[in-house]
Amino acid sequence: MDTTSDTQTMTELFSGSTFTIPEIQRDYSWDAADQVSKLLEDMWKYHTVTDKTTSPQYFVGTIIVYSGEEHGNALQIMDGQQRITSFTALIAAIKSHIEELSTTRSGTEKKILEGKIDEMEDRFLFASLRPPKPKLLPKTDDARKMIRAMIQLDGSDPRDRVDPGSKDKPDEPSGVAGTKMFKALVYFYDRIYQLASEEDSEDPYAKILEFYE
Repeated sequence: MDTTSDTQTMTELFSGSTFTIPEIQRDYSWDAADQVSKLLEDMWKYHTVTDKTTSPQYFVGTIIVYSGEEHGNALQIMDGQQRITSFTALIAAIKSHIEELSTTRSGTEKKILEGKIDEMEDRFLFASLRPPKPKLLPKTDDARKMIRAMIQLDGSDPRDRVDPGSKDKPDEPSGVAGTKMFKALVYFYDRIYQLASEEDSEDPYAKILEFYE
């Protein structure tokens, strides 16, 4: 088996790829108050404080994937699934905020925002749109449903979109509100708006979009 290593941006890593998580991998285990919080706080600090001329990129960490003919174009995540899953949740949270913003705009500005939303979906969230197929495919059915619910946020609070046990949403996984994946999504959704508001209380959405770009 050939092995190669290189440095890639998250855009490059996600471009044209889908990710599967092997059965041997543990479930998503990052805590919102610990690793998830640290990831976002570090990324936000890099975005707002770090001199980009001396540190042009934020280092997310090492990710090891396996590509074999038996998996088609899917990459099996051997190490780094916690980071990739967290990054997916972060993008989903950002997208939902931008979708919320787009509903308050019109004309050219609305079209620009809709273009950004399409870009996020195409780059990071969906391998295909018809039918919708997530780029990240966890190993359990509940986790897959959680990922689908996560990336299909449409400008709403994730707590409203994912309603565990609701008879109106029979496709949602039971007990999802207690999962660490859902807690990470809620943390990103709440905290990124709070951080953006601290930077610009009059237009926090502009700061969120700037952070994404």
